[in-house]
Amino acid sequence: MAKWLGVIAVMTPLVQTALMGFIGYPLSRRRPDGTERFRRSGFTWWFITLGVVVVSGIVLAPDLLAPDSPSRHDPLGGMRVLLSVLVGVVVVLAIETLGAEALKRSTSGSVARGRQRYESALPGWVSTGRAEASLLATTGVLEEAVYRGLLIGSLMTSQDLPVAAVAGISAVAFAAAHWYYGWAQMALKLLSGSVLVSVALSAGWMAAAAVHLLLNLLLTVRSRRAPLRQAGS
Repeated sequence: MAKWLGVIAVMTPLVQTALMGFIGYPLSRRRPDGTERFRRSGFTWWFITLGVVVVSGIVLAPDLLAPDSPSRHDPLGGMRVLLSVLVGVVVVLAIETLGAEALKRSTSGSVARGRQRYESALPGWVSTGRAEASLLATTGVLEEAVYRGLLIGSLMTSQDLPVAAVAGISAVAFAAAHWYYGWAQMALKLLSGSVLVSVALSAGWMAAAAVHLLLNLLLTVRSRRAPLRQAGS
């Protein structure tokens, strides 16, 4: 079963859809406001799905989630981890920032729709910047466990695939998982996901998780401050 964890990781969005369809939707129909709650439950179910996949990995193949997996550098020095995290944060933040600015100039309507979809998918209890940051930080760590730990580790150890092919699968699968927010966001996630793959292969999935966590925190702070700057201008 452990060798199929990579396949399950690639299909995580389908697992989310199945959980929402077979569990979430029937439960929502029992409540008067269930339809509206179900529409806003996407992020919650994504969080649950990531948790289910990660727990499955811990039970079936804990070695894939060792701190230095899937890196093949041995021994794994602390300096490599630190440099990988620092460089990774700088690069992915630059990708997200420059990409967002480019999209604002070229497809403002698409950006607005993507932001609207993102906000509509957030759980109802996310009403403060701290709550949003906590949710996104935890989600980032879980996504790295799935897409960089389980996916890459499983395919590299159980499938006869070159590292470049596995890296490409990880980046594409990560981008595809963001389909709900539109093609523009998928393109950005393909680029940032490629950087996270490089960090994981260099210093382990937990280093990539640190990059993803810091990125989500920085982006949340920036998005929360932007309306304040506009109101004060």
